[in-house]
Amino acid sequence: MKTKNIIIAYVIIILYTIAPILSVMIASSIAQATGSQLDEGGAHPCIVFGFDIGGTLAIMFVMGWFALVTIPTGILSLIGLSVALIWMSIANEDAVVKKRVDSLSV
Repeated sequence: MKTKNIIIAYVIIILYTIAPILSVMIASSIAQATGSQLDEGGAHPCIVFGFDIGGTLAIMFVMGWFALVTIPTGILSLIGLSVALIWMSIANEDAVVKKRVDSLSV
């Protein structure tokens, strides 16, 4: 695999893992900046530029519960990708060494 593809795979897995936490942080920051109430009890009015985004903030805030799924599965995915890359690297080294030995014995 190319290094660029490996980095992209790691970034995607990390974003998947922390997406619910980012959602909660963004919703909390917006609610705090506008002086609005934000909790899991329901949507509260939050007026930004003349629009009520209270419902959207409530949904973003409750999405934090997805972290119970995304954090463990993201960690397992990171471990799985790392193990697969190490295994592919070892297999590639073995193939290169065998090719060199075969070329020397001829």
